[in-house]
Amino acid sequence: MTVGDPTNPDTDVGPLIRPSEVTRVHTWVREAVDGGGELLGGGNPLGASCYPCTVVFDPSVDAKVSTAEIFGPVICVYPYDDLGNAIDAANSLPFAFQAAVFNRDIDVALRVYRRLDASIDDEVKLPIRWEMALDAFAAGKTLPQYLGKTYHEVFEKCRREECDRFHSEVSERDYEWYLRAV
Repeated sequence: MTVGDPTNPDTDVGPLIRPSEVTRVHTWVREAVDGGGELLGGGNPLGASCYPCTVVFDPSVDAKVSTAEIFGPVICVYPYDDLGNAIDAANSLPFAFQAAVFNRDIDVALRVYRRLDASIDDEVKLPIRWEMALDAFAAGKTLPQYLGKTYHEVFEKCRREECDRFHSEVSERDYEWYLRAV
């Protein structure tokens, strides 16, 4: 995969949000390798803001790459002897934004797919109104850690002003009609 300038149509993976994230991702990968994981590809920063697609084989279950979302182009591959135990281990984490199942046996792949809990909870309701989305954004705890508290607050304030301006120009009835149409 091509890593680099996100405006280049040949780029598959763009930069991380800031240079300190490259440092953090690299630290987590090094920790996994130093703890016994095998680096199969990638693993060295590509400048100040890009990190290559990286594969770590069999990192320790205690490594950060095994216990937290890395938010970087890193994948871990874990060997297993018992499929049920492997699924239970994957489902034991408090999050799973995505997962992939590769298998030659479609029945096994479907069984794993049905048991693997790697999707948005069906009970989660995404906001359909701008104000609801801004309220959720304001209440979030993760983005301020990455963007900085001041940026997070300024961004929210700007978006609320845009929302207010929008509602001053578009009637509630027209807005409701729009929401039903999309």
